[in-house]
Amino acid sequence: MDYQLRQATPEDAEAVVLMQTQAHEECYPHLLSTEFFRRRRASIPERVERRWPFLATDQPRILALDANNQVVGYADPGPG
Repeated sequence: MDYQLRQATPEDAEAVVLMQTQAHEECYPHLLSTEFFRRRRASIPERVERRWPFLATDQPRILALDANNQVVGYADPGPG
């Protein structure tokens, strides 16, 4: 499968938050409670709003998009 990489923009905030939420739900159900995931889903609008200015930067915030132009990966390197 081919992927496209590009700089994320503020308009990608919702897609990034949804992708991260889905990834956490798929990867960590054995570690985190159903209530945790319910609250996380309920906070999506707030998290999108907080992510918007974070993506409004020249710093590398890279998206991976699949053939359907869906966000399947996100990277934001920085200091450790």
